[in-house]
Amino acid sequence: MKSPIKPDINLLETLKQAIIDGDSNKAIKLTNQSLNLRIDSKAILEEAIIKGAETAGSLYEKEIYFLADLLMTGEALNAATEVVMNSL
Repeated sequence: MKSPIKPDINLLETLKQAIIDGDSNKAIKLTNQSLNLRIDSKAILEEAIIKGAETAGSLYEKEIYFLADLLMTGEALNAATEVVMNSL
């Protein structure tokens, strides 16, 4: 069994931004890349996917994001989460 390594902060920040941007394809690619680098699934979820969703929610509350933006974020979040769950 491969042991998890310390998360690559830049990679997780880029994944977080892909979630915020609602870019599902990029989110899938970056999630796979993170897993291939043996970054812990929990770190991927907590530091990138969840934080990205929280940021998008905050932007929506501030009326910077609209419902369509939030829906795109949700799609990216679901896509990335599915990749993580399938790896477990």
